[in-house]
Amino acid sequence: MTLLEKLRQALSKNQKDQISEPVADSKEISAEPQIIRMNKVFSETEKTMRLSKLTQRESDTFYLLLQGYTLKETAKLLGVKYSTANTHMTELYRKLGVNSRAELIINYKGCHKSGP
Repeated sequence: MTLLEKLRQALSKNQKDQISEPVADSKEISAEPQIIRMNKVFSETEKTMRLSKLTQRESDTFYLLLQGYTLKETAKLLGVKYSTANTHMTELYRKLGVNSRAELIINYKGCHKSGP
């Protein structure tokens, strides 16, 4: 089961604060799974506040990433270099309080607009 599937399963069970992850590196695997806490459950007000802090380019990058475009495709659609799109993505992750595309999609999937 992939990490994204585990996240979806946890969210569907209304367990937004816990995800079970087995310990794979240990020679002795305990019977109890390791728990990863997700402290990033944002209210709609907080999401709106965080989104309002994005620049126009960060916002455009955000919506394209949310729609499933790769960073390379996003850069091409925005007419910027890959490194510039990567900078926009890094800043929007920081401003939105996420560390990965999976977190971005899970926390902000309902925040859509028509596009850049």
